[in-house]
Amino acid sequence: MASPLTAPTALELAELGLDAQVGDEPWVRTVTFDAAGVASVELTWDEIAGSVYVVWRDAAGTGIAEITRESVDTVSVSSHHDGYLVAIACSSEQLGGALTVSVTSSGVQIKHTLLRR
Repeated sequence: MASPLTAPTALELAELGLDAQVGDEPWVRTVTFDAAGVASVELTWDEIAGSVYVVWRDAAGTGIAEITRESVDTVSVSSHHDGYLVAIACSSEQLGGALTVSVTSSGVQIKHTLLRR
């Protein structure tokens, strides 16, 4: 089983103006980020399984991209311009990577890097 990941607490998210929804299990959280009505990003993480699930949707709710990552070490959320920046770091014996999601009034940007060690 993977090590528990480090993620923002409910208090840290509240200080950023975000509300994390608790999943079916108390260690699963979901946060939704709105890009000024043109798109949204839903981020779900499982602290015990060490995994994240990211869904990017357009204004109509149609899925643009879905990304699942396992072996996640950290999830961080911070203020970024007029929105938020999500940074996800993952590692295993063979791979290491980073996933960043920027959600601002100008839209959504996702950068995903996964490299062999």
